[in-house]
Amino acid sequence: MRKMRRVLLACVLAAFLRQACASTSYTQFKQKTAMIVDGKAAPGSRIVFTKPQIDAFLNEEAIRIIPGSVYGAHVELGYGRAAGGASVNFVKLLQARGTTPGWLFTKMFEGWKPVRAAIRVQSGGGQATIYLDKLELSGMPVPNMLVDFIMRHFAQSYSPDIRLGKPFPLNHRIERLELAPSGLAVVIWR
Repeated sequence: MRKMRRVLLACVLAAFLRQACASTSYTQFKQKTAMIVDGKAAPGSRIVFTKPQIDAFLNEEAIRIIPGSVYGAHVELGYGRAAGGASVNFVKLLQARGTTPGWLFTKMFEGWKPVRAAIRVQSGGGQATIYLDKLELSGMPVPNMLVDFIMRHFAQSYSPDIRLGKPFPLNHRIERLELAPSGLAVVIWR
């Protein structure tokens, strides 16, 4: 019985510490973002967002923007590349946006679906371009027609400037974005 209590206490403590770390990482992400948006980043500076900070931001923002629709968002970072995933309930996602999905959509997409994506980013001169290399839903590749639908009805409603494969402007004196295994660096113009 004593061993069971220790295991239970360890599980509760681990969950609490994980949440505390996520909250700290989210706070750090928001502070760095505010520094950039408010124009307080020094000219020529590199502000690095670490993987834990990006993961915390993705999860906190998903809860805030589309509650009950996404969980477990995470990224893996590489040089000029990123991959990531989450579990998504597309029916709840549409309902959160005020849309009633049809019967067929509900039958096809009800419940939690694992979504994975891999992207490449090119950036410089105050612009960035995102290239989608792969998008998977429940382990199956998503056809381009469905990618276009997802971009139009989900992603662009939250970030209207972003178009896959097309340059978009970086605001707030950002010169370029640099992806590396250590994190996402935002480089401010000199």
